Amino acid sequence: MNDSAEVPGPRTAPLWRRLILAGLLPVCTVAIGAAAIVGGDIGSIVFAVVGLYVGVAGFAAYLLMSLLIPYRRLGMLGRFATLAVAAALPPIAYLAYDSFYWPYARSVPPASIASGFYLMAGTAAVLAIIGAGVVTLVESRWGA
Repeated sequence: MNDSAEVPGPRTAPLWRRLILAGLLPVCTVAIGAAAIVGGDIGSIVFAVVGLYVGVAGFAAYLLMSLLIPYRRLGMLGRFATLAVAAALPPIAYLAYDSFYWPYARSVPPASIASGFYLMAGTAAVLAIIGAGVVTLVESRWGA
């Protein structure tokens, strides 16, 4: 028995399948934002914009992570959690920078800055969880 032979990792899905799976994230998150606009919810434009940020971050994260063997070896729950965090963190980091660093932050009461940040960060987290759930479920059905 040859111990130096490399153990093959899980197979990589074809590029077209990874692009479709990654494309589900922006489609889902923007669709939820669009549904909020149609429903006339307060701050619905914010939901659409945050949905776009989460979708683009999730698209890039899924395409890059699907190339990594440790990500492909994760189970369904591990992939879901990793993708949700990877999709939510860049928009939340940008929102934190935008809310707390910009010069206008000095002229606005801290309570309104924090409440706006929490609203948008919570929206980003929920959209990332929904998008990651859809991608993970479709991915598990396809057996990728």
